[in-house]
Amino acid sequence: MLLIIIDLLFLALLFVMVLFFVYNTVALKTGAPYVPTKKTTIDTMIKLSKPQKGEQVVDLGSGDGRMLFAVAKTGATCIGIEINPVLCFYANMKARIKGIENVHTKKENLWKTDLQHTNVLMLYFWPTKMDDLQKKIEKEMKPGSRVISHAFHFPNWKPEEKSGNVYLYIVK
Repeated sequence: MLLIIIDLLFLALLFVMVLFFVYNTVALKTGAPYVPTKKTTIDTMIKLSKPQKGEQVVDLGSGDGRMLFAVAKTGATCIGIEINPVLCFYANMKARIKGIENVHTKKENLWKTDLQHTNVLMLYFWPTKMDDLQKKIEKEMKPGSRVISHAFHFPNWKPEEKSGNVYLYIVK
């Protein structure tokens, strides 16, 4: 009986690993793979973007939700957009376990995400996709909204502020 349980656990773990690999491959083509953001970078992104209570903050490619949990302390409504169902499930379970009500992660393709109510958009994105994302932002987000990018900058926008490899943009 114990061997059957061990075999089932192994198969479940193998399934999750394969699922994770498949969705990371998809993420490579649509935006960027899962790369956990360092706490110092998260702190810089929050400091530059200044999210506030009553605002909606969206993290494109939210991964395990670490950015969302840090931003949630400001009182903002935090929405993660993540294509990987394993990471999405993990982030939502972590929010439930910790009793954090202003964090929710959606399993969604970021190109289909509606950004019109977003006050602050946070992202780590491949440079080859930044131009397409800029067009989406200009079309959907309201003037005055803030966009904060880690590591990569938009080719046709000048950042309002920069700290290390974190760029703050204001939608015009």
